[in-house]
Amino acid sequence: MRHACLILALAGCSTPPLEDELTAPSHVSLAVGVTCDPELEPQVAKLSLSIATPREVQSTSWERRAFPFEVMLDDLMEDDTVDVTAVAEATDGVLVTRSARTLAVAGEPLLLRMQLNDECIPASSVRDVSCPGQTCIAGLCEESYVSPSELEPYHPDWAVPPADACAPSPGARADVTLGQDGEPFVPLEPGTVLTPEWGPQGGTHVWLAIRMRGLTADSTTMVWADFPTEDIEGSVQRSTARYLSSCELFSFRYVLPMSDAWDTPMHLTAVVVDPSGHAGHQYLDVNVSHPAN
Repeated sequence: MRHACLILALAGCSTPPLEDELTAPSHVSLAVGVTCDPELEPQVAKLSLSIATPREVQSTSWERRAFPFEVMLDDLMEDDTVDVTAVAEATDGVLVTRSARTLAVAGEPLLLRMQLNDECIPASSVRDVSCPGQTCIAGLCEESYVSPSELEPYHPDWAVPPADACAPSPGARADVTLGQDGEPFVPLEPGTVLTPEWGPQGGTHVWLAIRMRGLTADSTTMVWADFPTEDIEGSVQRSTARYLSSCELFSFRYVLPMSDAWDTPMHLTAVVVDPSGHAGHQYLDVNVSHPAN
């Protein structure tokens, strides 16, 4: 009888399983989608994709297949770091490398977009686009980390461009034109002389207009200038102002470097990038005169 009481006592004192032991860890899904500027796609003979998570590294490659490319990651854990590197190659070597990093979060599957831009081909870029420790996006060196809060929900048709008056044809070639400020739009010609104006803080600037096609009206506009004879690089200046229904943007003020970059040639670069990462550009050589007053 004493044996029976001992068994009952031990059974009554046993520790119940912890809640964490009864609940299996939930898996998180993340889609990686790679697209390509129409100008770059015909040059791509092979795309290689490397995806690193805390538990594995997977590599995939495709040869001569049309974009977009998609990889769904279904076995992630919350807060996993996901590092992705995409390398597009031509038949004679690497064209463009793009990297991105984000974190896996619980909830509905998200999409990490990676657009390959022809502005990031080193041979055709005015500035260095090797971007050590960063990545090239639309010809500029940017941070590769993308916050999960900036990722969009995944949809199977994620690669279909939204309908937009400025981008009526999906996959259309993006076209960007610099113009003189003021309506109606008048394109700038190579060698045009721009006259700077004084700003309220003692600097000088020039006014520009931009017209684009093949991109959405909510695109971001970036302009920068190089002064080859003076060995001066101007800063990158951005605008998120929405394009008009005519797909034109006016009164873009480009502030010149403080080192008196006047009476000299100026190499202008204008890049317009829509929310999907599709980009268009124009490179234009003009001249800058002495300020008007």
